[in-house]
Amino acid sequence: MIVVCLCHNELRYTQGFVESVLKAKDDLKDVKIVMVDNGSTDGVTSGYLKTLSETNDNFVFRQNESNEWFTVACDKVIKEYPGEDIYLINNDVVVLDGWLSGREFLKEYGMLGAVQLTPGNLRMSCFYGGESDFMSHKQGWMWAVEEQGEIIDAEWLTFGACMINRRLYDLVGGLDSELRFYCSDSDLSLRMRASGAKIGVCRDMRVIHYGGQTTKGMSEDFKRSVWENSDQKRFAKKHKLKIMDFDYREEK
Repeated sequence: MIVVCLCHNELRYTQGFVESVLKAKDDLKDVKIVMVDNGSTDGVTSGYLKTLSETNDNFVFRQNESNEWFTVACDKVIKEYPGEDIYLINNDVVVLDGWLSGREFLKEYGMLGAVQLTPGNLRMSCFYGGESDFMSHKQGWMWAVEEQGEIIDAEWLTFGACMINRRLYDLVGGLDSELRFYCSDSDLSLRMRASGAKIGVCRDMRVIHYGGQTTKGMSEDFKRSVWENSDQKRFAKKHKLKIMDFDYREEK
């Protein structure tokens, strides 16, 4: 399995992610964690990741000279490791014991999202949706763990911390590079389900997700280009959905 983590400035969050991986009890055998310095300008991220890769065999360092679009940067890494299952994870995430536990279910599922705990109160949540709330940006508050099964099925997931079956990923054509920053997760979810694959949230895959930190270190020009790229409109048109304040519903 490859874990792909894009990093752009905000080194303290990247360090927090790395430290949590090393602290967690999950077995890292056959796991490569590819840390991508995605055009950082802080002068420290690149050196930190390079040293990390030189001192720990589980970590691999990749350098992008500029801040590449999410799907482009991830796809570049994924293509380096044909046949490997994929775990896309944000650098503003702290993993907890069990963050890799979804591997045992991945043969049955196309995508498995982690339970995301909110910092501070550690309330259990995960961004996932039902059939009428694609990309509504509503958090789905999770089930009582002791009363539910290992997996809760979903219509779509986000890539904050998401494990992906490589065979099915290749079958549906992988990430859509036309959706550069937003909606690529919902798009892949819908295509997975259209192929007959199941997607869901794994109860024991747990992370703390700070959220929103990934874009903090980006330049204003890059942030502007993200919105001007109109991923939301492209996604809605592709799947024949309509936009209602980031709430996509099926066109009748």
